[in-house]
This record gives sequence, C-alpha cells and structure tokens, in this order.
Amino acid sequence: MHHRDWNRLHNIVVQSVQAVLSDVGIHVSNKGLVTPSEAQWAETISIIGFGGPSLKGSISLSIPHALLRRFHPTGAEDTSLLVDWQAELANLVVGRLKGGLLVYGVETEVSTPLAIPGTELRFRRFSGLPIVQHFEFENSALHVMFEGLSDTRVALSEEEDATAKIPNGDVVLF
Repeated sequence: MHHRDWNRLHNIVVQSVQAVLSDVGIHVSNKGLVTPSEAQWAETISIIGFGGPSLKGSISLSIPHALLRRFHPTGAEDTSLLVDWQAELANLVVGRLKGGLLVYGVETEVSTPLAIPGTELRFRRFSGLPIVQHFEFENSALHVMFEGLSDTRVALSEEEDATAKIPNGDVVLF
C-alpha cells in the first residue's frame, strides 16, 4: 500500500471513530497522533481485529469509564456492563471501517472484540507500526490505536465505487 493510501485509511479510521462516538453523544475532536507510550490509556481497552486477503489489522479503543458511565444507553454503573459497551463501540468502529474499505474494493472480516485492563498497558509490536489517534471530549482523553498490514498491491487512492456503499445500520451477510 502506498503512503497516500495509508493516509486515506487512517482518515477512514478517524471518521469511523467520530461517527460512532457522535451517534452515542460523545462528540470528540481529533487532536492528532501520539505514540503508544504517550497515550493515557483508560481503565479498560477494547481490541478487535479484522482481516482479509489484502489487509489485516486491529483497532484498540480506550474510553475512560466516567464517559462510558455518563453516556451508557441504559445508565449502567456496573463495570462489566461498561466494558461490554466499550467492546460494542469498538465493534461498531470496525463495522464502519469495514464499510469504508468496501467502497474501495477491500473486503475484510471482523473478529469478536475483547477487553483488557489498560492503565499500565505497554505495546510491543513485532511488525507494523501502530498509529494512535488522540481524541478529546470535554476534559477527557480518548485514544484509538490502529495497526494494519497490507498486501503491496492494495490501493485506496482510486475513485470510490458508489454502488458498494452500505447505509450505516444495515446488516450485510457474506
């Protein structure tokens, strides 16, 4: 994948995060990139992978529990319910990413999200370069780490295929 295509891919990730969080009332602003060690990881991190013949990777979503509690659709206070909801938000982000990639002819499958404690998280990567986007909402920091590996033939810089667009909220079975 060329540099311009990686930039487009990262823009799709940012747009996916902003759209999903905005849908639940968390209107974040993107403050740019930070290194994984600079990120202030929240109490829990939700991680979800995706993969296909030409692109694979993962999204790690970090949202402070105070925000999850405040914007939980049922007002849940229980930590396990907050963690489940954060995992679902990560799932929705990857779903939007999947739809965003589909218009460029890149098909992916999505794994099941998992959640791990994140306050003292350290990432050690063996291939690929993780990109961490720093978002803010009010006085809270949110972080999304994207890591991907691609076939060198993948190109996102071509014109979008408008017929491949899927309305958000639609279910697509393959």
